[in-house]
Amino acid sequence: MAQPTGYATAYEEFLFPDQEPGTLPTHIDITTALNGRPGVQVVVAVDKPHDVENRAHADNHRETGDPAGAETPDRHGDTVRFQLTGEGFSVEWFHMIAVPVEYNTGDGQTQGGDMVTLPDARPEYAIRKAPFKVYDCLQPITSADGNGRESRRPHDSDDRRAGLSDQDSKATPILSSVRTDQNVHATPNATAQSMHTVTVPIIDDRAALYLTLQPNPGITPGRYRLELTVETSAQNNDPWSIALDITVVNVIIPPEQFHVSNWFSLPAISRMHHADMGSPRFLEVLDQYIEAMRRTRQDTFFIEIDQTCVTSREPYTFDFEYLTPIIERFFAAGMTTLEIGPLLSRGFKPDGMPNMLTDAFTCAMAPDVPFESTQGYDITTAYLTALAAFLQRHGWQRHVLVHIHDEPDVHCPSEDALAARRRQYYMAVAMLKKHLPNARVLEAIKTDSFRGGLDVWIPTTSGYEAEQRSFERMRDLGDKVWNYVCCEPEGHWLNRFLDQKVIHSRLLFWGFERNRLSGFLHWGFNQFPEGMNPFQATSCHNPTGLGTNFPCGDAFIVYPGNDGPWLSMRLEAERRGTEDLELLRQLRERNPELHNRLIAQVFRSNTDYSDDEATFDCIYRQLLGALAE
Repeated sequence: MAQPTGYATAYEEFLFPDQEPGTLPTHIDITTALNGRPGVQVVVAVDKPHDVENRAHADNHRETGDPAGAETPDRHGDTVRFQLTGEGFSVEWFHMIAVPVEYNTGDGQTQGGDMVTLPDARPEYAIRKAPFKVYDCLQPITSADGNGRESRRPHDSDDRRAGLSDQDSKATPILSSVRTDQNVHATPNATAQSMHTVTVPIIDDRAALYLTLQPNPGITPGRYRLELTVETSAQNNDPWSIALDITVVNVIIPPEQFHVSNWFSLPAISRMHHADMGSPRFLEVLDQYIEAMRRTRQDTFFIEIDQTCVTSREPYTFDFEYLTPIIERFFAAGMTTLEIGPLLSRGFKPDGMPNMLTDAFTCAMAPDVPFESTQGYDITTAYLTALAAFLQRHGWQRHVLVHIHDEPDVHCPSEDALAARRRQYYMAVAMLKKHLPNARVLEAIKTDSFRGGLDVWIPTTSGYEAEQRSFERMRDLGDKVWNYVCCEPEGHWLNRFLDQKVIHSRLLFWGFERNRLSGFLHWGFNQFPEGMNPFQATSCHNPTGLGTNFPCGDAFIVYPGNDGPWLSMRLEAERRGTEDLELLRQLRERNPELHNRLIAQVFRSNTDYSDDEATFDCIYRQLLGALAE
């Protein structure tokens, strides 16, 4: 009898549907904290009978939240069966879906220019030459399918234990909590209560599974074994077992202190899930998006105010109450800080494109009115008066960060233009503080040229390293410094593009800790423009008019599933990165020298790092071991 082939890993790495299959491993070693959630990827290669042709992919070229056109089984009923046996852990099951990477990322550091490219050879900083497909999308296998974990719904349980975020307590308990002996042996005579089975569809001769494992509450630190059995429908294949040997270390990942803000799009949620904004269906789906954000320890949420709040223009009046049920949900889910804005706009050129190079800001809610005009002052005053009253009415005024205007010193054509922007920015800050004295101003920024106007500085990783002394000085003077990445920096710089190693999304957070940063911001949680289907193309239109399309995966890190957001391998890597950061911070308090030495083995700068997955796994084990002592 033949053995099934494929590939399996617990490392932080991408897998590919055209990857050359080999013999599946007989065991995988995993190390985790008491409240960790490591993951395992398994891809099984299945040869179709010669008389069966691939089923044609569904014709689905419309914008949609239904991913049916992305991948379909080779033929109806073709699946691979996975069975997990053992004790002590809760499990989540996902079907991994391969998504297209139609371009490679450019090699620049700044926005503009060739952000995407189709090179003749693989760029040395890319994992593959585009186009290719990669397993990034994670479709939950739910009880609605008759298999797998229970459907993910927010706020199902108030289960809490020390060090867990809201999402840490929501994995479905599948297996009872009983420890094996220290020598690790297979669990004999497993009962139905310690066994769980799922089926995964075969797509393009591959069945791709991702599962996460979380130690159950009250588990004793030690060595455990779970058995993952793979059964294919191929007549010549025997079932194949993979022993998952798990070391549970006596370490608890602390509650989050580091701040995370992934900008999301409410209109995209409405559009991709066919739910009218504010409707019960919309709010139900929004809860699932919030749950996905909290999974990565996100604590700050950005509500981008648009002209929906304008109730009249003669004179200008504003009402923000339509946002109440939305904002309430984020706070109820455990988020601590409302990020809101903007106050100013760049205005628009006659062709409708944003005036990226302007030296004269306009009012965000009246983009045709110059901010410095008398009318602009009156509109902004009315806007801030209504906003302050709204926030105070709900008790949110002490939990708010405000954007004046994104990247005010980026795309600036001259020093005179920069001086003009600075003058207007400071005027807006003064007006804000008059109405909301407890509000803090944060901004994506390139340099420290807006000193006195910001409380939270957010340069890109490349901008931070270029001006590191300046930003460290602002931090030493009492301000906070975060980092962000977006469509820049590119090339060898750590980012979370789909043509980079997925471990880069995790290594970013080791860099944040090395540089003693307070937070991370990214613009693209689900920023799908109209007409985009990320199951068919992962690069999207760049509305600034500067440069090419955005890099593949830049605009999003979740996928619009037919039942809510579907996670991604990049989001999982980011989640583990946020957990690593809190562990590293804990080690810094106990042993600064070891803390610095461990980080230096994988991160020296955002272009000088070690992204070998096996090496990283070894360093991570050392981190847990040091904290357990």
